[in-house]
Amino acid sequence: MLLEIWKDFDNGNLSNHKDYFADSISLFIADAPPIMGSRDSILKSVQTWRDSYSSVVSSVDAIVPLKSLDSSSNWVAVWGKEVHTPKNGKTDSVYLHEVWRLNKDDKFDAMYQFNSA
Repeated sequence: MLLEIWKDFDNGNLSNHKDYFADSISLFIADAPPIMGSRDSILKSVQTWRDSYSSVVSSVDAIVPLKSLDSSSNWVAVWGKEVHTPKNGKTDSVYLHEVWRLNKDDKFDAMYQFNSA
């Protein structure tokens, strides 16, 4: 599921797998204020941000599923690299570490992102 979400971001179509997300989502994106709200409003905000890029190419180095022993949620950690080109044409890259939470219905309801240039 997570690989498909990353690919959707690369392709610029976040609605492809919107059914992977819970009705309410909290995103803690590196270098940005947290955003929380309904699935549709969050995906719309992230899509607007994605649309500011002419190109995004991501590569995944590792994915680790994590079982929570004290709750009904599970987690997935992913490490990778994103090469993005804003509409101004200046290509840049960032290394990412994201931790995604799956609720009891196996829908993503939170994501914490960390980056390093």
